[in-house]
Amino acid sequence: GRVIYTKPSWDLRLFTKIPRGSKQYKEIYKTRTCSERINNRILNDYKIHSLKIHGKKRYSFMTMIASINIHLDARIKAFGFSILN
Repeated sequence: GRVIYTKPSWDLRLFTKIPRGSKQYKEIYKTRTCSERINNRILNDYKIHSLKIHGKKRYSFMTMIASINIHLDARIKAFGFSILN
């Protein structure tokens, strides 16, 4: 196939519009990693990817239930609520 060689002085992967390590870059990256953690939790902890369901509505419903549970877990963790106390 066709190969395109890039010079280090104009490689967009190295020289991005937002400089790496800047405050704005860190904020954007923090948001991205947060989204990745939530997606991982929905797919793996709640086993959404292995459910035997068909149809967009059912899949969306189960994803919404998992999202509500994740939100409730965060609220419980923030307020220190426990059933045992």
